[in-house]
Amino acid sequence: MTATEMMADAGLAGGLVVSIGADRELVTELNAHDAFVVHVLSRDVNEVAAMRAFLRSKGWYGRVSVDRLEGDRLPYADNLVNLIVVSGVRCRVSDEEIRRVLAPGGVAIFLDRQSRIGNRKWTKPVPAEMDEWTHYLHDPSGNPVAEDDLVKPPRQLQWASDPKWARHHEHMASMNALVSSGGKLFFICDEGPKVSMLHPPQWKLTARDAFNGLLLWQRSIENWFDHLHPLKNGPASMPRRLVVDDDHVYVTLGIDQPVSVLDAMTGKTLRVCRGTEGTQEIILSEDRLFLVRGDDSGTFLTAADPGTGTMVWDNGHSVSALTLAANAEMVVFLDETKVFALDRENGMTLWSSEHLPEQSRANWLTKNPPRLILQEKAVVVALNKAVYALSSDGGNLLWSAPQPRSGYVSPKDLFVIDGLVWYGDTAGAKNSGRFEGRDLLTGEIKRSFLPDIDAVWLSHHRCHFSKATCNYILPARMGVEFVDLKREKWTANHWVRGGCIYGIMPSNGLLYAPPHACACYFEAKINGFTALTSTGRQGAAIPESKRLETGEAYGNTLTASADCPFAEEWPTFRQNPARSGSTKTSVPTKLTKRWQVRLGEQLTQPVAAGGRIFVSAKEEHTIHALDMSSGEPLWSYTVGSRVDSPPTIYRGLVLFGSRDGWVYCLRAQDGALVWRYRAFPHESLILVYGRLESAWPVSGSVLVENGEVHCVAGRNMFLDGGLRYLRLDPMTGQKISETVMDQTDPLLGGSVTKYDSWLDMTTTLPDVLSCDGKNIYMRSLPFDMQGNRRRITHIAEETEPAHLFSPTGFLEDNWFHRSYWTYARTFPGGWIGHLNAGRYNPSGRLLVVDDATVFGFGRQPEYYKWTTSLEYRLFAVDKDAHQTRDIYAHDAFKVAQLENFPKMKIDRQLGLPSGPRPARVDSYACKWEDRNMPLLVTAMVATKDALFVAGPDDVSDEGVLFYRDAKDGVRSKEADLTKQAALWKGEGGSTVLAVSKQDGKKLFECHLEALPVFDGMIAANKQLFIATEQGTLVCFGSEIDPIVPHAARRSAHD
Repeated sequence: MTATEMMADAGLAGGLVVSIGADRELVTELNAHDAFVVHVLSRDVNEVAAMRAFLRSKGWYGRVSVDRLEGDRLPYADNLVNLIVVSGVRCRVSDEEIRRVLAPGGVAIFLDRQSRIGNRKWTKPVPAEMDEWTHYLHDPSGNPVAEDDLVKPPRQLQWASDPKWARHHEHMASMNALVSSGGKLFFICDEGPKVSMLHPPQWKLTARDAFNGLLLWQRSIENWFDHLHPLKNGPASMPRRLVVDDDHVYVTLGIDQPVSVLDAMTGKTLRVCRGTEGTQEIILSEDRLFLVRGDDSGTFLTAADPGTGTMVWDNGHSVSALTLAANAEMVVFLDETKVFALDRENGMTLWSSEHLPEQSRANWLTKNPPRLILQEKAVVVALNKAVYALSSDGGNLLWSAPQPRSGYVSPKDLFVIDGLVWYGDTAGAKNSGRFEGRDLLTGEIKRSFLPDIDAVWLSHHRCHFSKATCNYILPARMGVEFVDLKREKWTANHWVRGGCIYGIMPSNGLLYAPPHACACYFEAKINGFTALTSTGRQGAAIPESKRLETGEAYGNTLTASADCPFAEEWPTFRQNPARSGSTKTSVPTKLTKRWQVRLGEQLTQPVAAGGRIFVSAKEEHTIHALDMSSGEPLWSYTVGSRVDSPPTIYRGLVLFGSRDGWVYCLRAQDGALVWRYRAFPHESLILVYGRLESAWPVSGSVLVENGEVHCVAGRNMFLDGGLRYLRLDPMTGQKISETVMDQTDPLLGGSVTKYDSWLDMTTTLPDVLSCDGKNIYMRSLPFDMQGNRRRITHIAEETEPAHLFSPTGFLEDNWFHRSYWTYARTFPGGWIGHLNAGRYNPSGRLLVVDDATVFGFGRQPEYYKWTTSLEYRLFAVDKDAHQTRDIYAHDAFKVAQLENFPKMKIDRQLGLPSGPRPARVDSYACKWEDRNMPLLVTAMVATKDALFVAGPDDVSDEGVLFYRDAKDGVRSKEADLTKQAALWKGEGGSTVLAVSKQDGKKLFECHLEALPVFDGMIAANKQLFIATEQGTLVCFGSEIDPIVPHAARRSAHD
């Protein structure tokens, strides 16, 4: 049975395949199908090593990976795997365990290539308690309620995928539509670059696996809604252009395009519904498509046959946005003030209601459309401030009632659950939060209750309406709340956020949270396109005795002498524990390329020590060691998942964490394993950005301080049992201490959420750790040297020193417009807070710090708040600038005095969103700045004498472009933006500059054929080393100075 036959037999076009048994022939066949991620399990450690070597020799490792199978439990989360193939081995894993990890609809095949008897196969059924979400409003009835008993408050991550962020907060939300059927998700999203909202959009229709998030297929949409559409003001009907069933996708592949019917498995067009141009909304009811179409004269209703693509009938009635609904008997809709019911077969009117009371129809097409739900015996309509129930048998009014405010610049909340009409008073922090349930036919209030929790609410509901299941209503007063209708209890999850306009989707037993552009809770909120579950996955804890594994080099490591000073090396991420990005080595400002080596996909920043260069090829799960003088490969070591940042070199050891959940120690001389330690006492693999990772990953760049390894395992204190702070002995791997960090307050008990403020929470997200010699930091959160938090609250003490950090993490590389690095104590969040760090502390896209100065590349200060265009500068600031009372006045380039620092009394024009204003100022004075940098800096290093920067050329003046467009109504310089977008893709290579640290004047310039990876440049032994996005490592050095070969040099850290 070939792999292709297996795929066809399992009904798969992509997904996660697990091969139990290292069947090289099968793996070779599976690799040919690039829509699959393949994980091979073997009980034989030698077989694992041999298979890894084979895959690396073919250049396949990463998407296909190999690991050891131990015991009788498979190392996966529940409901994750699409296909399990057991081949050539006696499987000691039970059918029950295989069934646990298979996704609903997943297949297990027991393959015996020698047997003439058919291979055993079985399929995991879809649980009856699980529901799909086929329309924007769940189904054609317009009732956004999933009949899904498995969706519960989120406690574990099932998967995460791109996009990491929505493109912009002040413009069109990136996620326009999201639906699910047949174990797949389908969505329309702008995947254009985050670096600038002015760059052209990249609208795509995408299919992903619903249970593991793997990409199945994509189609581009060339002509879609304007991505610069104003804030929170998108077309209300936009999310209704996408509908699915198990086998088909119904969509308009452009604003004016007709409805296309696609194959759900492959994305290929099966047919186009002729004459359906101008379709604005789609619903599918049994064997009929009902479409709201529009032109300059208004909207009208069309019925089409999805099987043939032909129109069945047209009706000239105007249809109000979001009110079209259908069942097996009729089609209903609101025609501004009257509800109409039509015969679904011929479009003839069955009945029409009386005129509903006249109400404002302002923003019905954008922010505040009406709502309509069709039930068997009633039609429920929400109009602005009231709810009306009409008989579905004639349209007479059954009852009406006032409706409180809910949502925010969105449709109002309206649900029918178990015969009750539900809505809530949830529009703002001052609203009561009361939910009422009225009898569907009489309007009598049957249920009414207030929130039972004392939580912090934002001033307005998140910018979308709520969804519901048969058990919970899911408002978003702050994050995502689960309101239990049976127990009348609220569960707040401020650390989860849906995207603007669309919100979240409860389906397939999971809570789907699309990408957002929110600046609240930067250091606590999860990001990306995520699927969350409440089901258990951990199994029995792994005993401590089995967490440490020793290798062939254990007890046989070499500690080098200190011939090479620390200043000449770069032994850890950003050179030192403070992650300063600076070094005391001198690098000449006349450089030439010494060597270039291609290594693999998505390289990290390199590190250098002991005459060797070390770098991780993230997508290939491999650490590479090269000779510093020649670039000659010395050894490579492959692990179970990505290594997201470079290793730390310490006393002849290569120390690093991996996304597979282990901390590794190798011998620097030859890459032999010394030891590895499982960072969390459980094993569970999930899919994250297209690769298998542990639910408790460890960043590659571990911290070594006071002779101890410090690292953090996990994803969030609110997920999967929280984080673990580990201290390990670097020589032996023995655990020194382990601190559990979950949502429990270690100081006062109870939950850490009691420290929540309006727009800030305690730091709950991990990061590469840093240290200033007195404190260890995880983002802005300080720890003592034993791994204990010095505070829980997000509010920093006045005595705390400033340190370098990013609220979204050191490894965040996509230039999301509301985030940046800062040299400060903390980072306030929210619509007003996120800009203050940048205005009152040295901040930028990248920062490096030496003994006295912070050097940075960041936006000009007038571009911090609510700006579409972004213009940048290179600058130098005193390290204590965050304490100064001086301000930098942009309009006059003079120093002025700031009163009541750090309040913002001098800046009352911040609300103007368009661009530069004279009153927008820094609160600190620059030593120097260059507002005319010819490049956009993505890599930066401070050496003893110079500041080296690298990045793509800057060819567009966004401030000028934006204002010209706003004034003239045309985008006359769109070609510049298109060219800039191409440069960001690496089409023009990049520029490397050296400037004086004293005054910023240019000292040297050269061209690089590729873009540097973010923060991918280091300086060591009088040379520059740059990791590029093409997968190469490049060395620049002087033409004159010799490079001491590694055999003649030893390091204090090697």
